[in-house]
Amino acid sequence: PNAPPTSPAAPAKAPAAPAPAPVKDAAQPANGGAQTQPDATAGAPKAGFVPGAKLPEAIKLEKNQHDWGVISDQKPVDYDFTVTNIAEETIKISIGASCGCTVPMVEKSVLAPGETTKAQARFNPKGRNGTQTKTLTITVQEPAQKYTPQSVVLTSTVKALTTIEPAKVHLPEVDHRNGATSKFTVTGRMDGFAILSVESNNPSVVAKFGEPQATEVDGEKVSKVEVDIEVVKGADIGDVVAQLTVKTNDDRVEPMPVMVSAQIVGTARANPANAFLRVFTPGTAFSTQVRIDSRNGTAFKVRSVEVDSRDDMSLASDVVAGEGGKYHTLTLAGVTPATAGYVQGTVIVETDVDGGETLRIPFSASIRNPSPGRPTGPVPGTLVPNPTKGAPAVPAPVPTPTKP
Repeated sequence: PNAPPTSPAAPAKAPAAPAPAPVKDAAQPANGGAQTQPDATAGAPKAGFVPGAKLPEAIKLEKNQHDWGVISDQKPVDYDFTVTNIAEETIKISIGASCGCTVPMVEKSVLAPGETTKAQARFNPKGRNGTQTKTLTITVQEPAQKYTPQSVVLTSTVKALTTIEPAKVHLPEVDHRNGATSKFTVTGRMDGFAILSVESNNPSVVAKFGEPQATEVDGEKVSKVEVDIEVVKGADIGDVVAQLTVKTNDDRVEPMPVMVSAQIVGTARANPANAFLRVFTPGTAFSTQVRIDSRNGTAFKVRSVEVDSRDDMSLASDVVAGEGGKYHTLTLAGVTPATAGYVQGTVIVETDVDGGETLRIPFSASIRNPSPGRPTGPVPGTLVPNPTKGAPAVPAPVPTPTKP
């Protein structure tokens, strides 16, 4: 007789992953101090860990708040404190700060039960003014997630020798035929304070400053100088960015930057104003479209289109008019570079609007190497460069399925 069928054997269980090796304490510099960084390998939950449950304390601090009071912006300040292990086992600690302007240091990161170590926080107030609040967080890295972190709040009031208000200026929708103006104020605490120069790195943005005016702020005598900004008539349509550099007669203060941005518009406009390439892998075909129309709804012509970018992207452009020339659809197609990196360029569109307005449409993309196994070919139906030089872009072919 035939033997009864047997059930298939159960699949063998995968061997358990080896437990991670304990992280050894990093060697300390010769001066005994080391900037601490969280250990990325010590974040796995421990057995019995319950999210939301209050963890016991393993760290004792002298205090949880320190105020430096009123300080200048010219010199860093320090806060020295101690950290004590009050647990019944050896722990490894790290100290992090809420801001890059505050640097924590610890003399020793591995502490035996009852052991105390020295620590320090250094705050650099350069470029800051007014009330400042920073937080240190002391975390037990080993054993992981067993003890509650502790924190120290650091406060101060910074009195900068020179301040600029506002530090950034933006002018929206500036008509290129008229230009626009704005201003900012420079305040100095030094007796006889004055501005020596304000320089611009963009000819479309110019600045001029007046004489210092004596005044009082919170009972303190200061000098204020107003700086007038002008976005000149005839600036190119599109986004304009300039950096103004303010130099004063206070030798203790370095030249200070002021960022100025403006959106220059005309009758012709592009939507979107900045084109983004939605392909992120090397050597991949892409296309993107921009609508160009007029703010007053009148018909117009596109005289020419020029693409200013790198030569290895096989860029091609095409313009199709709609509604009798009331709007035009611009298509930009190409192939991303063979190597990863950031790419950018500008599409320059010349129209006959108002005697010849020119639009400058930036485009950009961040090209990254694909994950293993991810396809990188062109998306079917997207526009790709036409192999015939000067011809408009054409749709990418749809692959034909093969029979098994």
